[in-house]
Amino acid sequence: MSRLRAATCCLALLAASAQGLAGSPAAVAKGKFCPHRATTAHFVIEFSLPEDTGSVYADLCEKAYKRFSGIFDVDRDEVVWQGKCYVFLFRNRAEFVRFAAAVHGRTAAISGGYTTISKKNPVIVLFLNRDDHTKLQQTLVHEMTHVFLELFRTKGRIRTWLHEGFAQYFEFKHKPGRSRLALSRRIVKAMVSANATRPLAGFWTAYFPPTDVAGYAQAWSLVDFMATSKKRTGKFIIKIKQGRSQEQALKEAFGLSREQLEAKWKRHVLKTY
Repeated sequence: MSRLRAATCCLALLAASAQGLAGSPAAVAKGKFCPHRATTAHFVIEFSLPEDTGSVYADLCEKAYKRFSGIFDVDRDEVVWQGKCYVFLFRNRAEFVRFAAAVHGRTAAISGGYTTISKKNPVIVLFLNRDDHTKLQQTLVHEMTHVFLELFRTKGRIRTWLHEGFAQYFEFKHKPGRSRLALSRRIVKAMVSANATRPLAGFWTAYFPPTDVAGYAQAWSLVDFMATSKKRTGKFIIKIKQGRSQEQALKEAFGLSREQLEAKWKRHVLKTY
């Protein structure tokens, strides 16, 4: 796992409004930080990357939004967030650090990026590392998933395994050959074969850090299995947000107990991975 990946995976999910940005996001869009802008139905992308990359990131954001909506059964007219989600993309770390300090009062200790999750104008701020646009695009999708999970439909506690499992699930959909998809498959299959997976009773209520490669792989694999039933997966998340326990939500959405899900998932891994 790269340092950028590890850093961005653990971005704090802040419920507060966008510091210094809420109410007037255009205040930073006058060329001082981001000379270029691309606007879509749900996003404003401000960027100092080459101007001709704007359409690429604009298309990516909308495709990701559509993919999220398909899994979570979001209607065309449903408002996930008010206004637009603002995405700031910088061509290097130095520009990113200056922006973070000047606009959001954040220090240079932020290594990979950050998000500010609020119902009005949520914000994602990232930078291009080592000229790797594919990695930046994957990271953007990953962090966008966290924003979407927190804000769609209603507020509710989403556990670590769901946040990181879904974030990786959508991330791996973007150029899977350039992702950790193959590695995650190998890790999970080895764990299942050796009967070394973490029991769901503890795993799906626990926090695990971004350096926990096995934990992330197991979280992704569980979501990957559940997402084969798109509408049921969306219903599962909505039930949790409505206050159901994960066991209750699983029973109502999939008709399964936790033990049944675990057994079916393991059989799926051994058969398909």
